[in-house]
Amino acid sequence: MFRYTVTPDPHAHLLRVSLELTPPQDAVTLHMPSWTSGSYLIRDYAGRIRGPRSNTGTLVQTDKCHWTVSGLTPGATLRIEWEAFTYSVGIHDAWLDDIRGFYNPAAVLLIPEGIDAPCLLDFSDCRFVPHCSLEPIGTHSFAASCTQELLDAPVTFTSAKGEHCILNLSVCGIPHTLVFTGPGSSTLNKDLILQDAQAILKTVLDFWGAAPFRQYLFHIQIGPRLYGGLEHEASCVLQTDTLALPGASESSRPKDYEDFLTVFAHEYFHAWLVKHLRPASFLPYKLERECHTHDLWVFEGFTTYYENVLPFRAGVLDEDKLLSLTSARFNRVREREGFHVESLSDASFNAWTHLYKQTPDSAYCQASYYGKGAVLAFMLDAALRKAGFSLDEVLKTWFHEALADPQARSLPDGGFFERIPVASIAERFKKLVTSSDRTLWENEWRCALSTLGMSEEADKNTPASRMHLGLQLDGLRVRYAESRGSAYAAGLFAGDEIIAVNGLRADAATIERMITQAKGSTLHIHYFREHLLRSAEIEVPVNPLPQPGTLKIKSPTEFGRAWIRSSNRQA
Repeated sequence: MFRYTVTPDPHAHLLRVSLELTPPQDAVTLHMPSWTSGSYLIRDYAGRIRGPRSNTGTLVQTDKCHWTVSGLTPGATLRIEWEAFTYSVGIHDAWLDDIRGFYNPAAVLLIPEGIDAPCLLDFSDCRFVPHCSLEPIGTHSFAASCTQELLDAPVTFTSAKGEHCILNLSVCGIPHTLVFTGPGSSTLNKDLILQDAQAILKTVLDFWGAAPFRQYLFHIQIGPRLYGGLEHEASCVLQTDTLALPGASESSRPKDYEDFLTVFAHEYFHAWLVKHLRPASFLPYKLERECHTHDLWVFEGFTTYYENVLPFRAGVLDEDKLLSLTSARFNRVREREGFHVESLSDASFNAWTHLYKQTPDSAYCQASYYGKGAVLAFMLDAALRKAGFSLDEVLKTWFHEALADPQARSLPDGGFFERIPVASIAERFKKLVTSSDRTLWENEWRCALSTLGMSEEADKNTPASRMHLGLQLDGLRVRYAESRGSAYAAGLFAGDEIIAVNGLRADAATIERMITQAKGSTLHIHYFREHLLRSAEIEVPVNPLPQPGTLKIKSPTEFGRAWIRSSNRQA
């Protein structure tokens, strides 16, 4: 057995960790993960720990994330101690102060190599209450069957000094716990959150028909401008803005609450699709170096498609909201030029250097396997429904095959289309995954809309800067300049900060108004680039650039009606 003891040191923002084990040989090697499952970026967690020490033998670091202890007596107890710095507010990191704490095990724990055993995880400071999805052994200890299970079980610490809220509910006989920490967590509308959580969780469980876990834990961190999520085997970590959740005195849902509900559904869905059903090329997990797959569009793209569909089925989103959220998600990727440059297969394989390492050039040459994968899932679902099937059925069939045969859990690289029940559809979409051809994608998009009886309507709220100049602005700063637009032709690029238009000081409202007034003429723009004042003459065309629209389903076909009915069965 491996015995880990974790002692919080909140004032130093450290977790003091010890590991006791009985190596069967005279040497043992340990490694620190360099990345965490579900987040495909090398993070070099080893840089955050303070020198490991052993009670016996000779400990030597052999590379950036490996240590070897030699000169051991086989069968004798080896104790290794180290400290992990915990001062990063991130879903894949670790944080500790005197009021709360959290850690992702990959950011804190050293793991023995070449041997595995059940693990006991002890916490020695009674000022903090640990919350973990592992099997509890008392109030401050947990058991894991192996190191992989240990690494996939993050821990939240609550204390009497810090704001927190713990909500418990049973869904389909399975215990679920929501642990909220951070400002505002003690003044939540618990009834509304429980109502919506119950509806979404039941909808997801009904979707799959069984659960791959005995209990489930949501680690929910609240703070200004926080947003995100990361899946784990029987838990997930969510971050949400302080103002996004309903307060105790609110009876209606806040505007940004829908963002929380969709990421809530997204990460829970991952317990099946990416944690239970997973890429074969990831196995066995080697968290000290990159693992590549061409299929992240299946695991992240399909989950992104369902993140809106499932809350709608649960009745917490209405039809208009489903269509507007889906449109917004699709449009964010379809309007990037990289959508028609990088294939889904390549986007998945290059996740380590593309999606997680965006540059100003990325929008022109890279695609997101999240968003583009969701577009493909939507089109595939439409094609399957027209043929008498659905994407729901394909995924559920795969999951239940995996329950009967664990070998079926792993997806061979490029092997998803073997699960499509119609050969012609499988062949058509297989080409889409490996191609970035605009005609292929646009034809399939129009086919999906026609199949469901959907249409795209122009968004009346699209800014004039985007419609006429091809600019996407964050306030006065250029986020993206489309290469087909006149602003790009005039030399504007991401990061430029506009300060004046036609000699007048600029603000977000005046820019849009002056562009509208100047259609068919020229604007004189002053802007800063790297602290240098620049200027440009930008032609404003009369006719707007084509833009992706908002999805509408005013005249649904029989397949569109079936899609809406299946998506609304819980409402």
